[in-house]
Amino acid sequence: MMSNNTNSDKVLLETSYLREKAEPNLKQSRRLLYVSHFFAQFADGAWQFCIALFLAAFTNYDSLLLVSTYGLASGLVVCMFGSMAGQFVDRTNRLVAAQRFIWIQNILVLIATFFSYLLLTRDYSNQSSGTAITYTIPDWLAVRLQGLPINDSLSIFLLVGIHVCGSVAEVLNQGFSVAIEKDWIVVMAKLVSTSNSLNGNFNSQVEFSGERDLINDERREWLSTTNVNLKQIDLTCKICAPAAGRCR
Repeated sequence: MMSNNTNSDKVLLETSYLREKAEPNLKQSRRLLYVSHFFAQFADGAWQFCIALFLAAFTNYDSLLLVSTYGLASGLVVCMFGSMAGQFVDRTNRLVAAQRFIWIQNILVLIATFFSYLLLTRDYSNQSSGTAITYTIPDWLAVRLQGLPINDSLSIFLLVGIHVCGSVAEVLNQGFSVAIEKDWIVVMAKLVSTSNSLNGNFNSQVEFSGERDLINDERREWLSTTNVNLKQIDLTCKICAPAAGRCR
């Protein structure tokens, strides 16, 4: 009898402790998720805007061909290799996957930025004497290639490097988003039902269907609120990040 009372008191103490800790930790985790999402989206928006400016400036803003090819390359690479990033997330610990994604992504962005710097600071005065395109190409293509040093192998290498690094960085950004945000939102939502089931009468499981429905409703409401807030952060970053990237 004494043993049963001791076990019962122990369960009540553990339940009380979990009830006190679950809700504050969930709120703090959601705030940290918002902060992480804001910085990730703001940095990505600023980078996408700046790389478009770099590529347009390389042609003295006479052509958007490089901007178009960069967008096309990024979309194709994400389409072809996005599933591989998702499979890596499924096979790996979420924190480890997120750390690898963000480290490699930042390194690739730095490399692409350095390549852009070399392109914009490179002296093309020595090549200016041969302005005529020596290849036999259609006139419409020659107009679109105007301003591009197609006879300079180093510039072509730098342009290809920017496209490759930027495209792979976009795949890693999508993988980071899946690993941290979309996956952990569902995991955190389960804590909503856990914290709510700890309030009131707790008998190690929810006994009545009405209480289950209440928990499911609160879980759906929590998911809806979180997704709406994340979407608002996305739209805010899409507006503010280009403006910040344009500031001098």
